[in-house]
Amino acid sequence: MPNRKTIKVQNRTGSDQTYALFNEAPRVQGHVQGQIWSNVFGTTRAPRGAMAAFSVSNQYYAFTGTSEGRPQMGVGVNVSSERAVTLGSIRDDGTHTPGNTVQLSGEDNALYFNNNPSPDSAFSGAFAIRSSNDFTASDASRGNYIVGLGGSRNGQGFDGPLASFVPDPAVEYQILPSNTWYLTFGDYRQGSLITKERVGGPLVAIDFNNLPGDVTIVHDDSGRLVLQRD
Repeated sequence: MPNRKTIKVQNRTGSDQTYALFNEAPRVQGHVQGQIWSNVFGTTRAPRGAMAAFSVSNQYYAFTGTSEGRPQMGVGVNVSSERAVTLGSIRDDGTHTPGNTVQLSGEDNALYFNNNPSPDSAFSGAFAIRSSNDFTASDASRGNYIVGLGGSRNGQGFDGPLASFVPDPAVEYQILPSNTWYLTFGDYRQGSLITKERVGGPLVAIDFNNLPGDVTIVHDDSGRLVLQRD
């Protein structure tokens, strides 16, 4: 079963706040056009004195879609299809179980995942997207084509994109999700492109490689986001 994690935020600022959560951009092997963007995975409002909560899981998805314009900070992403994937892993005996590989095609000014059989070939901790040569790099750029990593709040279905990039044709992308999340506050739209370097206000990192599955952050009256530790 997918492992679910919870992030709680206590609003002690004295005013209403809206919080936004996004995932660290994954490591991607394979040439992409431009940069690899994170997406705002969730937003929630907390009145003063109240608590907001986010849930995330380790059930991941490959997705395709388009951006609402040239990819840049704040641009929305429209998802057209998604497919659940299993990451590669190492068995107890040290042998490798490859992660899922999905086949990406282009037709009628859109990308889609085809059903052509393909052996799984992803690294440990990764899944793979293998693009065909039935679209061009120019098609992808002009059409604002997007592919990437999607996530689930509770492991029961696709809840939105986590990371996006513009693909090239005839490339196998190895995509390794990160266990680090970022919380900020302000006016953000779920699904829109974001990068931690461009966030203008306070930001706190939540690294679940070194934290328990349930964490609490205090947004204090000086505007700081403080991760609580035992």
